[in-house]
Amino acid sequence: MFVMGYRPLLALVGWLLTHALIAEEINYLVIQKQAEPMQIVDDNSLHDGLITDVVTEVFKNSPHTVNVHAMPFNSMQRRILNGEFSNWLTYGAPGWDSPQNINLTPTPLLTVKQSLLIPAKSPFEYTDAESLYGKTLILIVGFNYPGLKPYLNDGRIKDVRIVDYKRIFMELLTGDRFTAFVAMDFRSRYQLKRVQEQGIRISEQDFRRVDFSNVMPPYTVHLAVDPSMPKEIQTFIDHRIQALHHDGSIEKIMDRYR
Repeated sequence: MFVMGYRPLLALVGWLLTHALIAEEINYLVIQKQAEPMQIVDDNSLHDGLITDVVTEVFKNSPHTVNVHAMPFNSMQRRILNGEFSNWLTYGAPGWDSPQNINLTPTPLLTVKQSLLIPAKSPFEYTDAESLYGKTLILIVGFNYPGLKPYLNDGRIKDVRIVDYKRIFMELLTGDRFTAFVAMDFRSRYQLKRVQEQGIRISEQDFRRVDFSNVMPPYTVHLAVDPSMPKEIQTFIDHRIQALHHDGSIEKIMDRYR
């Protein structure tokens, strides 16, 4: 039987009291309109979405207060870099633009892959990046595309940035201006269902979904954390993510948005 000495026990109690009772305000930053289903803001400014639900679970029953701030991506980027928020928290991935590549949690939330959504009626057959030379792709405003970026920068592949998913699907189906839409597979399936719920007669059968991993390999999505946030809270966040993976909570949250 292990018996802890008096002084170590006092030290442990002191650590727990010092760290467990210090409540901090966490500024959780949400990207408006562009980040569904990761972050969703409805017409009544109510918040949910995969990342938001995870953040809620991370801080449930903790002493910390989570303040939600919703804004366009460019505004979030500028305000973080200007130091307007302390203890900020959002989501991100390696290879994305700042601030979504800053101080990512050691434990990822999920792994995502990219797909090409091609109109079913299109004769185009994708094989590799070279098969897209001279073609125009639809991309989302404000998103980074690691792996694809070099081809966009030198003009071998062209792109048009659009925000509205309904417009994206209609552009693909009603004209021949665009070859395909590049999207996180998880996100495009969700958005297609949302458009269907609005009464638009579009279905998965209207598209061919092609794996784009030979240009954009799968990558992990994490929480991005203010580097100045107290280290004990950063550790708390990562430990909570590990626990949410272990008990299946994150998988259950993902199921809500599939």
